[in-house]
Amino acid sequence: MLDLNYVRENLEKVRAAESPLNTKKLSEAVARYLFKLMAYKDEYEVARLHSDPGFLNSVAAQFEGDYKLNYHLAPPLTAKKNAKGELQKSQFGPFMLTGFKVEPIPFVGDWLDAKLPQFVTQGMNSSVQSVFAGIDPATSDEYRAFLDFPLGGHDGVPGDAFIESAFLDIFASNLQPNSGSLPLRIELVAFQPPTLFPTDFDLTLQPALAYIQVSSEINGSDVGSNISIDVTPLMIRAQQLGLVDFQVRVLEDLGPPIPVLLEINDTTGSSRSSFAPLLTVTYH
Repeated sequence: MLDLNYVRENLEKVRAAESPLNTKKLSEAVARYLFKLMAYKDEYEVARLHSDPGFLNSVAAQFEGDYKLNYHLAPPLTAKKNAKGELQKSQFGPFMLTGFKVEPIPFVGDWLDAKLPQFVTQGMNSSVQSVFAGIDPATSDEYRAFLDFPLGGHDGVPGDAFIESAFLDIFASNLQPNSGSLPLRIELVAFQPPTLFPTDFDLTLQPALAYIQVSSEINGSDVGSNISIDVTPLMIRAQQLGLVDFQVRVLEDLGPPIPVLLEINDTTGSSRSSFAPLLTVTYH
């Protein structure tokens, strides 16, 4: 099972090494891929425990009469998905114990990472180097940011790929006010870059194809750093729909208006590769 001491020990070493660089990117990457590696280990461990005679005997000691064990699982190759692209569990009978007893094949795999830069959209020039999401506390104007990541090409994501994960990295240049806290919503949409039309901003005329709510609100401590957002369900849905671009609309989450405005770095200059939005898709 997950060894938290092992995780903490390794992350502390990485954080100590990157501390002089004033960045969290390396430790975030280590944490992300350590989780992926240990997730496979946990699945095998749970299967081993359920097929252990000791576990089965303890169950038998607690129940009488004619009973059977059922397992609720979501095999990636056969499970159905909901509107958000999430795997849905189905019920399986006691025959699954036979599968649990199979010795797992050591996972070597050929997971690939596609790092997709954001397409330059309307309004980006030498003087406009940011996109905004939220409500301006000074004017009460609402801003919604649009990001476009082409999926095709040599370094893109194949249409038949099995998506392991997708993360959207944005750099928070500013937050107004700095003491504020902004709940974010990321919506999968379809628009025609590089031009944006008024209808693209309208939630009724341009409804979301799918959406996620960012788990943690954006606050002043995020300013000047990279924010990594798990958009895996949106990437899976984009692939299901056969979209050639991964396009998202970033906005303040729905609910009572909160006058907080997030500035997202979208520079077109020489530092674009370091600060502009980046989509990283891991697939098989």
